[in-house]
Amino acid sequence: MLWLYVMALGIVAGIAPDAGLSSKVDYLSRTAFSFIVASWLVADARKRREPLCYDYDSFAFFAWPVVLPVYLFRTRAGARFLHCSVLRASGWLRCLRRWWYS
Repeated sequence: MLWLYVMALGIVAGIAPDAGLSSKVDYLSRTAFSFIVASWLVADARKRREPLCYDYDSFAFFAWPVVLPVYLFRTRAGARFLHCSVLRASGWLRCLRRWWYS
């Protein structure tokens, strides 16, 4: 699902690179990304039979930049920290792209 999100965002950004994303598309993009990250986190916890607190998915949706690294360190002892780094880098690249075209 994350690859589909990245492809869709690339297509939308490629169609109108000078105009940038409208505020509605930007809001939908941020919401979709948070939803994908929270869904993956909860699905991974179920697969690994990790106990999560009640309503952890909502917490992960709103605070994924903090929750995701903590979850990855707790469950994988740093082995998958690369995934978190890639997600973080994609956020920074998005900010740089926005700054470059403004």
